[in-house]
Amino acid sequence: MATQVLCSSGNWQMKKLPIHSIVNKASRSRNLALKNKNKGALKWVTRAILGDFGARDPFPAELESEFGEKVVGNFGTDHKILIPSVAALSLADRPCDPNPSGVSHEEATALLRKVVGWRIVEGDGGPRLECLWKVKSFSAGMELFRRIAPVAEAAKHHPDLHLEGGNSVRAQLWTHSIGGLSINDFIAAAKIDRIKISDLIPRKRVWA
Repeated sequence: MATQVLCSSGNWQMKKLPIHSIVNKASRSRNLALKNKNKGALKWVTRAILGDFGARDPFPAELESEFGEKVVGNFGTDHKILIPSVAALSLADRPCDPNPSGVSHEEATALLRKVVGWRIVEGDGGPRLECLWKVKSFSAGMELFRRIAPVAEAAKHHPDLHLEGGNSVRAQLWTHSIGGLSINDFIAAAKIDRIKISDLIPRKRVWA
């Protein structure tokens, strides 16, 4: 048995407890402290090895040691760094094709899934890619024109822009040289999608 001193409402009391109860409590406290210590040590070691973002550049001493030549592996194994092809990039990151060809209906339908808010409509002489924005004012519509202009100029592919009713902007894209849709129309649409317009569109009214 072991003796434990208790204080209740200012009165000190002596209480006898089984020795194994005290030992178990001490053991649990020690194991918890050890577990937390090991967890902290593991986190420190991992950060030291991998860095905050999971990787780091080699230290000068490591480069001098030529540690890369001592890696265990199969001799003669080729290690290649694959550069993504243009086709693997998102539409907004791709340059327009200087000599575009038309896309089929199936290709246009697949490409349409990669742009937001656009649809294919029939225009004079062929299909066109169209998007309609509701803006909060006439001046907001003119500001959207100004934001689209440098994007289209950089892409070297220009949409037809229309301000309708004072609060709607309509953009239409098609490739004049082929009289229809090409990959360039979808690339330009994806680039226009990246333009920030949250300050130009009307806020949704929330009813309490």
